[in-house]
Amino acid sequence: MLAALLVPLVAVTLGASLSVLGGVRPRVLLPIRGFALAAVVTSVAVHLVPEAMAAAGVWVLAAFAGGLWLPLWLAKSRRDPAGRLHHRRLASELGFVAVLIHQVGDGVALGTLGSAGHADHSHWDVLLGILAHTVPLAAVVTLPFVERGLRQVIWRAGLLISASAVGVLGAEWLSAMHGEVLPWLSAAVAGTLLHILAHDEPSLERPSALRTAELLAMLAGAALPVALAGEHELPVLTALAEHAKPLAPVLLLGLGAAVLLRGTSAAALPAGRAGLWAGFAAAVRAPSCACEVAEAAGTSRRPTARQLAFLLAAPELHIGTLLLTAALFGWAWAALRVLLALALAALLVALLGSSAEPDSNGSVHPAPTDTRTRWRDQLAETLVHAGPWLAAGLVVTCWFAVTLDPGWLDSAPLPSLGSYGLALMVAALATVAYVCAWAATPVAAVLMDRGLPPLLAIIGLVIGSLTNREVVAVLTAALGRKVLAVLAAVVLAAALAAAALTAWAPAPSPLPSPPPWLSSVAAIALGAAALYSLWRYGLSAWLEPLLSDAGGHQHHQHAETEPCRDGCHDPHAPAPPQLEEKAQDGASHGAHDHHTPHGAHDHRHDPHDHHHHKHPH
Repeated sequence: MLAALLVPLVAVTLGASLSVLGGVRPRVLLPIRGFALAAVVTSVAVHLVPEAMAAAGVWVLAAFAGGLWLPLWLAKSRRDPAGRLHHRRLASELGFVAVLIHQVGDGVALGTLGSAGHADHSHWDVLLGILAHTVPLAAVVTLPFVERGLRQVIWRAGLLISASAVGVLGAEWLSAMHGEVLPWLSAAVAGTLLHILAHDEPSLERPSALRTAELLAMLAGAALPVALAGEHELPVLTALAEHAKPLAPVLLLGLGAAVLLRGTSAAALPAGRAGLWAGFAAAVRAPSCACEVAEAAGTSRRPTARQLAFLLAAPELHIGTLLLTAALFGWAWAALRVLLALALAALLVALLGSSAEPDSNGSVHPAPTDTRTRWRDQLAETLVHAGPWLAAGLVVTCWFAVTLDPGWLDSAPLPSLGSYGLALMVAALATVAYVCAWAATPVAAVLMDRGLPPLLAIIGLVIGSLTNREVVAVLTAALGRKVLAVLAAVVLAAALAAAALTAWAPAPSPLPSPPPWLSSVAAIALGAAALYSLWRYGLSAWLEPLLSDAGGHQHHQHAETEPCRDGCHDPHAPAPPQLEEKAQDGASHGAHDHHTPHGAHDHRHDPHDHHHHKHPH
């Protein structure tokens, strides 16, 4: 019992001390924060969510999504008189409450280990595991309160210790409902933690030495939950090697193509009276990121046919998406995905209409003249746009792979819906949950292995791309709310047609797996590229795009000495209408609100470093 009480006391004290140390010595803050963030993110990815799914089923992801988005929904519904969102404080408070409840659960686990049933053996591995994951948790949730003073940190740390003590002392009474409630609680806590981790990045200069220290701290934090797993298996890591490593050559080719195209692709929209097919041709050379596509489209109050076609089709026509689909489904299904995307985009263009004259040539990314700088910037921009989504997609794929048995849909109650009901459910989920063309593809493939008909998997990918939040936001601002009705009608028709044709669809034939040596080399190259991106931008740059507000598209943050290379500060550069309309309250939606207390620009004094786009896909 004494050990069970000492573990949270020591862990929370250490975590809160790290937060205070970072507040007293700002130069130490970045490595401390990097260590805590990486440890928590790794714990969420390999422990909290997969264990919750294994215990309570796939539906526990609803609690995860609620924790992920609840702070944003609550903040959007509440504004102060100046119009600034209470997002930062609300997210911090909700995160603290979530961890407070989680500490009660950890206390129950510790108290159970001290019961009579465990008196004949020790559980030092479990005690060390709880100690190790509590330290970064306590550091993360107390860090936002450092600026309010030492007394606030001590008060919050005391509450965390008390919550753990309640769990330890009441373990016998609480353990009855512990098994049923804990999975849902863990999933909700994981989502809330990921949300607060994306914010409050300190506004500090980041010279190379400090970046290197931060990266090393992140690597140590990520290794901590894995090293202390002991004899416990980590099936997510096994699934990651099984599912992601064979895809490494394809992903490397796709990222390489994106880097090569980035210098010219964002300016790919042709001028003049070019129409539907010109828009499709430009879409082939476009970035896969929906926010970049929306920016490049530069849609007017009455967009042209080429702008609509470019905006709707670009995420599905990128070479990276095509290669990944071919690897997982086969070339025939990749071609079918392209044809479906073209057909549905053309149908939407016809239904939405277009004006006769374009008012923008979409030129938003003039390339710098320095070749070395240009290639480095294109690599960094591609990684910080595509990297987080690819990583998230692969992690979610592994969650499904380790928790859903082959043929899961056959044993689940869903087949009672019938093929049409299943198609409508796929369309609804794709509309709500779709995030990125690349990230969604391996998720659809693993669901196909679990019983989802391949045609419904492909149509779900295409529907999700057409109803992407960024695309819908641009179209609604330009054409009004009739867009929503037209999209709903097209989605419904496409889902029902796919359900009718499912029985005649051939089986997918994925491409053969590459040689192991090639997969290993490609995986090492991708890992090195990811480490470079993390070194340059930090972990928050990878988290914030996943969690930022829909429609809240922000541009780079340039260093004071760096010229603007992407046209985002060009007064003559076109902007989508919804961006113009939101300019007045940009302080409440912009990226700067997360970095400085007064919404000022966060200038990092690196002559080559410009911060990432912060956007939803």
